[in-house]
Amino acid sequence: MQSMENSMISSNSRWAATAASIWIQAIIGGTYTFSIYSPILKSSQSYDQFTLNTVSVFKDIGSNAGVLSGFLYSAVSPGHNRNAGVPWVVHTVGAAEGFLGYFFMWLAVVGVIPRPPVPIMCVFMFFAAHSQTFFNTWNVVTSVQNFPDYSGTAVGLMKSTLDTVSVFKDIGANAGVLAGLLYTTATSGNNRGNGVPWMVHVVGAVEGFLGYFLMWLAVVGIIPRPPVALMCVFMFLAAHSQTYFNTWNVVTSVQNFPDCSGTVVL
Repeated sequence: MQSMENSMISSNSRWAATAASIWIQAIIGGTYTFSIYSPILKSSQSYDQFTLNTVSVFKDIGSNAGVLSGFLYSAVSPGHNRNAGVPWVVHTVGAAEGFLGYFFMWLAVVGVIPRPPVPIMCVFMFFAAHSQTFFNTWNVVTSVQNFPDYSGTAVGLMKSTLDTVSVFKDIGANAGVLAGLLYTTATSGNNRGNGVPWMVHVVGAVEGFLGYFLMWLAVVGIIPRPPVALMCVFMFLAAHSQTYFNTWNVVTSVQNFPDCSGTVVL
């Protein structure tokens, strides 16, 4: 009886963690809304387009440099036993870093502090974007460990809810549910040998080729200029292709190195 109660509590905790992770993923996509606040950043700091692009580069570097968050996750959550550590530390560090980055940028934009040099603004942007990796690491790795038989689906779900309000390129790049379902189907749960996981890469390669090839045909004028809606479909296909590679790489790495799952995720 006690064992059954513990099993039910464990199951409820897994689903609660998943629901919380989905909500967190949905609201941490500040990097994908750069086009919304970049005009005021550009005008308030008297940047030209080249300087704004330089700041944007550090946004991309920060949002993808997830090694530190991976090491931190592995350090506070040793092995498979997440209860032995304090994994909420990962979220706390991410929240603190994100607050500092965006807060100092806001202070500069509204004029509370003197206009910082461009390298300092790049540091602010890096901190703001880098905070996303801490949330992403915890959410993805914890979901994979909670549902090992559906790890592909778990990764796809986490990636698909990352900043759900974004342009078609970003929607495609983060709509990973289909890739997760394909991975789970092709690999038959944890046993990758039973399936054909390379199928995930093949589908991604074909979809990416079609998207970029059709856009190229439109750009060089080989085909008539497509309607905007159709060009959005081409862009979606091109960007969505990366979710297949991302899902396969992340899930396979986590399954191959379960004791260092946080480190290998990003």
